[in-house]
Amino acid sequence: MGFGNVHFQTELTGLSPGSKYFVKPIAITDQGIVYGDSITLNIKEEESLQPLDSIQMKIYPNPSNGDFTLKFQDNTYSSETAFIRISDLTGQIILNREISLTDAFISHEERFILSGYITNGFYSVILNIGSNSAASKLVIQK
Repeated sequence: MGFGNVHFQTELTGLSPGSKYFVKPIAITDQGIVYGDSITLNIKEEESLQPLDSIQMKIYPNPSNGDFTLKFQDNTYSSETAFIRISDLTGQIILNREISLTDAFISHEERFILSGYITNGFYSVILNIGSNSAASKLVIQK
């Protein structure tokens, strides 16, 4: 019987915000069952509206299958253009989008259809309007 390190990776799906999960890896080998160390996952609630500077934004549904809506408003009317960047946790940019805002801009909704190519995981959504910005977490669960 030999000893050594075993590395594996898995994807957890169906996790609910505001819940606690206990995970223990189990490997079945030709030499028996091997149990790994248990870990605890606390999935935090996402605030529905996050003001930062003068921008408010909301992503829904979140978690999403990759198709979602971003609703935002900028109370200072600081620019005619909004820039949205979605990136994964490694910093790889998934999407850059520029949105023209009207003179009567109070709030805006932008629909994203990414379910065809975005994978499960956690993503960062950054919104820039003029010198103001806001950020939020996006959870993709298919």
